[in-house]
Amino acid sequence: MPGDAPPGWYPDPSGSGSPRWWDGQQWTLHFRSTAPRPDSSATARVPLGGTERVVVFVVLMLVTVGIGLAGTHVLRGRDVGDSFQQGYELGRRVVPFVEDGTPPQTACETMVWADQIGRGARYSRAEVRERTAGCLEAVSDLTER
Repeated sequence: MPGDAPPGWYPDPSGSGSPRWWDGQQWTLHFRSTAPRPDSSATARVPLGGTERVVVFVVLMLVTVGIGLAGTHVLRGRDVGDSFQQGYELGRRVVPFVEDGTPPQTACETMVWADQIGRGARYSRAEVRERTAGCLEAVSDLTER
């Protein structure tokens, strides 16, 4: 190598086949391996047996269902337990219709339906049932006087 070549890895002039380090003035005793480096993305996969696959599948399904249920509860932001009280409040508004002759069941179901539309909500069957029960309870309490 001429003396003006910058330091770096160059083909070994002795013919070893491995790159050798030139320090800018002379050849050093440092050689670089020419063996191919293993691909870091290639990892050994251990095939899963039947039992392991079933366990993995069941765990994934349980996690998915749990996330779905939690997400539904959080996104809806409502608790069925609150529905009875909210229905009771609706019942206070139903009393005048009942006193004018509308059957309580019809008045409450209509009020729950109208409340659902007015809020742009979608109540579950359990919520509708609890709201209607709360409404009927209010009508019963307020019309007995």
